[in-house]
Amino acid sequence: MKKFLIILLSLVLSVSMFAFAACSDTPADDDPQTGNEQTGDDGQDGTQPDGDDENTGDDTTEAQPPHTAGDPDSDTLVVYFSWSSSQNTEHMAEYIAEATGGYLVEIVPEEPYMGSYNDVAYGRAQEEAEQNARPAVSQATYDLIDLQKYDTVLVGYPIWWHTAPMVVGTFLEHYDWTNKDIYPFSQSASMDEEQFAQSEQFVRDCAENATVHDGLFVRPSATQAIDAYLAENGLLGETSETPEEPQEPVGEATQSLTYERYEEGYAAGKGKTVSRKSYRKANSTLFASAKAFALKNGNPHVKCS
Repeated sequence: MKKFLIILLSLVLSVSMFAFAACSDTPADDDPQTGNEQTGDDGQDGTQPDGDDENTGDDTTEAQPPHTAGDPDSDTLVVYFSWSSSQNTEHMAEYIAEATGGYLVEIVPEEPYMGSYNDVAYGRAQEEAEQNARPAVSQATYDLIDLQKYDTVLVGYPIWWHTAPMVVGTFLEHYDWTNKDIYPFSQSASMDEEQFAQSEQFVRDCAENATVHDGLFVRPSATQAIDAYLAENGLLGETSETPEEPQEPVGEATQSLTYERYEEGYAAGKGKTVSRKSYRKANSTLFASAKAFALKNGNPHVKCS
């Protein structure tokens, strides 16, 4: 009987640990319970939420200044929460901010998440999720954002205990989202679509009166998928530059893009073929938009080779 109880307890513990790891942000970014950033972008599950070792970084008990980038006067805001030394969610947010021309602001909790993966995952993060808590966001985060200036907001986070971290709920409930469009984005070790769907509903519940669109759930390294999502939703930043002419002959050895004018603003020469390298450098917006259109509609006139 004693041996049977020991085996049963071992099975229960194993299932609990698996459930937590499944929702961590391992490849994606900062998940105590759902993923480990420790594994990076290769999609392999790690043993920690988002770090390369058991300690996630600074031992300070004070909130650090939020990371920012881009133009605060942009009409697009990109906010994100990330935890771990790998910072996959942060890298994803930075890429999106650059592609959209948006203003990037990190969501920093008033009380930092400290300790090892187990400390955070099976301690504070789990307690917050079970209690549907709202941990405080640093005032420095709020001071950086005048939400009235932005019509479009992209919100990034890892998956913690099958949904978004509770601190993201705190941030969302702080504002009036009337007439605002929100686009969630995330990634996790398990890449469980059901967990991401739960996080999207969490965002809808917390951002009252906002229009919350279907979000983006991909590996941080899947830049083509990110570009396609941004293009399909009209989120790519504008550019005034025109494509450069290729310096080398266009042939089988040259990666090229042939595009046509499908929507106003996409055209830079109907049916023109240019080097992918030079074209993308000059006009990444048009490149990604045409590619996304082709992938979505299967149009034979738009080819990426």
